[in-house]
Amino acid sequence: MEATAISAGRLTVTRRSKYRSKLNCHVTIVAPVNRRITVVFREMDIEWEVHCDDDFVSLRDGLKPSSPLIHGLLPRVCGHKVPPGNYVTTGNSLTVIFQSDLYKQNDGFEIVFTSFHIAKSCPVDELRCDNGRCISASLQCNNFNNCGDNSDECQVNMEVAIAIILSVFLITIVGVGSVLLYRKKERRNHTKVSTVSQ
Repeated sequence: MEATAISAGRLTVTRRSKYRSKLNCHVTIVAPVNRRITVVFREMDIEWEVHCDDDFVSLRDGLKPSSPLIHGLLPRVCGHKVPPGNYVTTGNSLTVIFQSDLYKQNDGFEIVFTSFHIAKSCPVDELRCDNGRCISASLQCNNFNNCGDNSDECQVNMEVAIAIILSVFLITIVGVGSVLLYRKKERRNHTKVSTVSQ
C-alpha cells in the first residue's frame, strides 16, 4: 500500500460476472510499518456448502497463506450472507485466499481494506474514527465503511431529510401556483385589452 500510495482499496475475485473454476490463489496486502489493516465485506456470492469445502474465501493475519486466521472470522467463508462487522490484523499485513472447484461458479466477493493506526490524536490529514482508529481524511464520506464502525460516513439525520423533502415539495407547489396565477392574470388583462379595443 505504501509503494502505491494508497490508504484503502477494494478487492474482488474478478471483474467478470462469475469467477473461474479451479482457482487457487492468494493476495497479500501490506500496509506501511506501524499500521494495521481493517477489512469489511461488502458482497458475498460464493457457492455454499456446509463446511465451505468447495469454494471459499479465507483471511489470514500475516504475509503467508499459512499465517494464523484473522480473529473473529470463520476459517472458510462461503454462501450469500455478508459477514457482519469488521476484521482487523494484528500487524501490517493481510493475506486473502480464494479457492474454487470444478463445478458451480458465482459472482464471488468484495472486501474493502483500510490502513489505520491508533493514537490519542490523529494528524491533521487524518480522520479519527469513533473506535479510535486514525485513517486518511480523504476516505471520509466515500460510501465505504473504512473505519469499520461507519463513523467515517456522512449520514443524514432522518428528521433533516424529511424537512428537506417537505421544503422542496412546498417550494415546488408555491412556484407552480404562482406561475398559474400569473398566467390567469395575464389572460384577464389580455381579455380586458381586447374588449376595450373593440
